[in-house]
Amino acid sequence: MRSGADKFLGELPEIAEKFMKFRNAVMSEGKLTEREKMLIAVACAVAVRCDACTEKHAAEALKMGIGKDELKEAAAVAALIRAGSAMNTASRIFLD
Repeated sequence: MRSGADKFLGELPEIAEKFMKFRNAVMSEGKLTEREKMLIAVACAVAVRCDACTEKHAAEALKMGIGKDELKEAAAVAALIRAGSAMNTASRIFLD
């Protein structure tokens, strides 16, 4: 099934081409390995609560040989960051 982003980019082929060049540049090996970048992508997708992104990146990660236990840890890191963010937001009720 195509995601909303896939449908959106399907309507804008010139933008899609540029987006894919950007994606490929970012996700290619640099100081971080492609594997590390994919784990970060999964964690970010979880943290921003994008179901389609999470499913897509997790499927890509599995194809790369990243294990389910590694994905669970990446998701746990994302959950930790979301929880901390929620506490920071909640603390606003104590401001004078």
